[in-house]
Formats: sequence, C-alpha cells, structure tokens
Amino acid sequence: MAARPDFQRVQEEFCAHLRDPRHNPRPKDVEERRMAVYRDLFFKNIQGFVERSFPITVKLLGPDALRELAYAFFSQHGCRTPYFHKIGQEFVDYLSREHVSEPDVPPFLAELAHYEWVDVKIRISDETTPHDPERIDPDGDLLDYPVVLSPASELCVYTYPVHRINQDFQPQQKPEIPTFLFVFRDLAGKVQSMELNPVAARLIALLKDQPAMPARSHLERIAAELGRDTPEAVVDGGLEILERLCERGAVLGVLKPES
Repeated sequence: MAARPDFQRVQEEFCAHLRDPRHNPRPKDVEERRMAVYRDLFFKNIQGFVERSFPITVKLLGPDALRELAYAFFSQHGCRTPYFHKIGQEFVDYLSREHVSEPDVPPFLAELAHYEWVDVKIRISDETTPHDPERIDPDGDLLDYPVVLSPASELCVYTYPVHRINQDFQPQQKPEIPTFLFVFRDLAGKVQSMELNPVAARLIALLKDQPAMPARSHLERIAAELGRDTPEAVVDGGLEILERLCERGAVLGVLKPES
C-alpha cells in the first residue's frame, strides 16, 4: 500500500488537534500562534452557539462546567449535518445518547436542553399550514370538523418538569408522573408552552397523527382506551381542552369542507 502523501497526514493531524487539542498534538510544521487562532475560532463558535441556544442550561451549569461540556461535545460528537443552525439538535443528541453523566451534572440536563431547543426550533420554524387559509374557520365546531393546530408546534413528554426548572428548583429524583408539554407558536409569533394532563396529551398526539379526523372521533377512541362505557364525559372534557388551546393560539380553527 502506498504511503500517505505528507499533505494528507498534516490535514488529519491538523483536524484532530482542532477537535481535541488535549489529546492530539499540533502538527510540528504549523506554528503555535497560527494554530491557536484556528482553535479559538472553531471552539468559541460552538461554545457561543450553546450559550445563546440554551440559556437556562448555561445558567445552571456555570461557566467552567459549560466549557467542559462544550469541549466534550466538540471533541467527541460526530455531527451529521453541515448546517450551523442545526447544531442545537446535535448538542441535544449528544447529551441524550453519548454524554457520560458526571456527579456535578444534574440528571435532568438532557431533557432541559431538549426543551430549550424545542423553543428555539419552533421560533425559527418556517412551517406553514398546508391548508387553504380560506378553509380554516376560527369559530367553527371544534368537535365535528378536523382541528387545525399551529403548524409550528411539538408535543413533548419529559421525565422531569423541565418548564419549571431554575436555580431555585432543581429536582434530583425522577417524579412518579411524567410531564406533558405542548410547545407552539401562536398567531402573534410568540412561542408558548402548555402543560397537559395525559388525556389532553393523547388528544394532541392523535390530532397530529390523524389530522383529517374530527376531534370527536379521537375523543371517543380515548374513552374506549380508558375503558369508559360512555364517552360523553371524555368528549366534554376534550372540548374544554380544545377551547383553551384556541384561546392560547395553539389551535387555528377547524377545517371547513371543500365547496
């Protein structure tokens, strides 16, 4: 096998040093002053992005722990996308699948980072409703026509109540009941989140999965799943949930039949 060209060896050593300078020496024929410029440029870009996208996480960790976490992410994680604006999702993937938890890292860190990234992702989303706006009736029957949710929205399920975590509330033990959050962008462009009970979360999941079906059908299915002999109470409760979602701007209205 032919030996590698010198330029290829230098490139590999150069990249390895940039990603993990603690364990990979710089190429001998590259001046330290020049190498330092590249190291700072690459790493500080990543660290700065993490700081801007995950402010609560950053505040809880502190500057030293954040730098170590950003360094571990930069040196260990193989990003699967070339797009800079998707680095946040890569950071969440790293925390969820690859990061080895340390004693001073809170157990809810991966979920908190995911919650913060969902907020960013929905804020910058260019998703629009696939329906003709003329067919969406904001005052229509929420039970007997298909419900149109905000297109920039996501249903999240967490072990920890991440929406309540701050410097004064940092749970160390997993609660018995999971937290269901519906994160959405309202008509004014503001990102909001609503905490849901399990029935409301199941309704949202069905509305997203089968958007052409009316909410009444979904609620009757939920009643059957709960073992209820009659669905009326579940349907009435579901209507209250939908009305509340309408008030908050998470539901745009219902889809009128095509004329």
